[in-house]
Amino acid sequence: MVEYYSTSDTYYDDIDYTATAWTSDPCYLDMVSRLEGRQAIVEVGCGRAKLLRHHSRFASCYSGCDFSAELIARNQRTHSKARFRQIEDPRRLPFEDATADALFSTYVIEHTVYPADFLTECWRVLRPGGLFILRCPDFLGASRMTSQRAGFAYGTGREKLHSGAVVEALVTGYDRKIRIPRTCARLRKKIADHYGFYVNLAPTCFLDPFAPDHDAVYLTYADEMVNFLRDRISFPDSWRKLNARWPIYLVGTKISA
Repeated sequence: MVEYYSTSDTYYDDIDYTATAWTSDPCYLDMVSRLEGRQAIVEVGCGRAKLLRHHSRFASCYSGCDFSAELIARNQRTHSKARFRQIEDPRRLPFEDATADALFSTYVIEHTVYPADFLTECWRVLRPGGLFILRCPDFLGASRMTSQRAGFAYGTGREKLHSGAVVEALVTGYDRKIRIPRTCARLRKKIADHYGFYVNLAPTCFLDPFAPDHDAVYLTYADEMVNFLRDRISFPDSWRKLNARWPIYLVGTKISA
């Protein structure tokens, strides 16, 4: 996955469809309001640093990190007042301990092979009392696996049916409506019994044309992440209400030592 993100010529163009969210989406606008006044902001998986595209006032206190050296260099040229660092070790963020008073990440953790390490690293980089914000899909909660092949070939059940591949369309429908939801339910039960952080080891991004989240390998689940961080990040009691609808939106503060 590191090679996929570091060397792809088109990936960051392909995922640029949320570029305007920072000025229109209520969740993103809530993030902006929470970041106001923070002196050291870190974005994990910054991509093209879309926050700065629309809210340049944050540049002087912003640091972003991602895998592609070319992307990092381009970001630095575009946003000269901000700071950008390349992720060289997929299990460690390129920041010192307790250096951020706010850390956020949007639609990134689902693309990580080591999600527990990702969360631990976010906690490490935050100062005590620092703001933690994470947004991502709720794959297990919604019984979805977008990087899992449905059927034996690429395409939706409807597309396969229209092309005359009736058996393949039926298998695709079975996978989407029965096999994958049943698997998600089984994994949710295991997580309740203290198992967890399940990763799809054969994502379709290596086989099929690009589509959003075909590279999303971690089967995200809000309960799992909150429970994992329970003694390190304090989440308000209302977090379940905030996450009652897909996607996940977690907001908390680092617990002081």
